[in-house]
Amino acid sequence: MLAFDRARFFADFAARTRVALTPARRDSIDFLLGRFEQDAGFTMVRELAYVLATIQWETGATFAPIRERRANPEKNPKLHALQQRYWPSGYFGRGYVQLTWDYNYRNAGQKLAGEKFRVNGATVAITPTTFLQHPDYLLDPAISYRIASRGMREGWFTGKRLSQFITEGTAPDYHNARKIINGLDRAAEIAALANSYELLLRGALTTAVAPRATAPAGGAASLSRTTPRSRSAPPSVAPPPAPRTRRPPTSATPPSRTPARKRGKKPPRPPR
Repeated sequence: MLAFDRARFFADFAARTRVALTPARRDSIDFLLGRFEQDAGFTMVRELAYVLATIQWETGATFAPIRERRANPEKNPKLHALQQRYWPSGYFGRGYVQLTWDYNYRNAGQKLAGEKFRVNGATVAITPTTFLQHPDYLLDPAISYRIASRGMREGWFTGKRLSQFITEGTAPDYHNARKIINGLDRAAEIAALANSYELLLRGALTTAVAPRATAPAGGAASLSRTTPRSRSAPPSVAPPPAPRTRRPPTSATPPSRTPARKRGKKPPRPPR
């Protein structure tokens, strides 16, 4: 599975993301990196880059599960009116991906039914109705991570999955990957974040994994691990540029190449 050097990751974090690395952010991101390293469902850096970009955006750069903020009806009447459709039910946005609506809370409970988590010092066994009865459980980092990671891989939120936009051997479509969560809302900004996280994660990568075997939709993929290799580059060494992508326009592009100069034949030596 993938593993990351924390010192290198956090040394380059602020420069790559332009987000200040506060102690609270560092702790929250360290938790996510630990979950990534234990999650056999992820084998590509690009998948994790897009998940991190999504979490940064959806949590307001706290990188922690949060409650949705109620819009001011005078300053933002359109958003307030939209929120009013679900807000009175109590199933407003929560977690890493801001899960909303009662049917999404029910679906998450059905998907995670049988799993157990420690919440506030007690063991909680998830049932199909757990999150309907206790919506604030989505503010627990371990529960919120499971919903975000499985939901993005398996298409819980919109029917779109990570594998439709990020695959081995092709350029990632970070722009349209936003459809996994919320149409193309802020797609360009989140795609730019994903490009930054791809560079950051590649620079801190310490373990190589063979490509993931094909698995049925919604199922966990099997892994074929290669021999781990440790990178010796110090934190000051910049990671390699991201491969060229068609979308979004903000994606990094490889440097242009200067055509090789042709060599002419040397003139014959004069007779001695």
